[in-house]
Amino acid sequence: MFCAQALCERVGMMAGGKLRCLGSSQHLKSRFGEGYVVDAKVASASDGSGEEGARKAAAVRSAVESGAGVGSVEVAESHGGRLKIRLKTPEALAGAFEALERCRADGVLENYAVTQSSLEDVFVRVCK
Repeated sequence: MFCAQALCERVGMMAGGKLRCLGSSQHLKSRFGEGYVVDAKVASASDGSGEEGARKAAAVRSAVESGAGVGSVEVAESHGGRLKIRLKTPEALAGAFEALERCRADGVLENYAVTQSSLEDVFVRVCK
């Protein structure tokens, strides 16, 4: 999918012998994507315990939920001090950024990245 996104102007997705969607990669991500994805790395525990890391991950999750709205946030993955949080609506983005920056300023969060849904996510969703 990465090559298709980089090389092709238009992308078509087929499933079951039928063309399911056709358009530019940005159009497909906007129309069929599931919002935005936050990849966050929790700050390392000072004593090296996993218990403190789990507590910090829970604090980040609850801060993003309260900032973005409870129904618009879904934790996709959480392990090893890393969180993958899916923001379901674009309106949740502003509150999520505010909460993430607050967590980073408090030392709970080391870094984070916010990206749009990938073409792989779109493909899985369209071809179900």
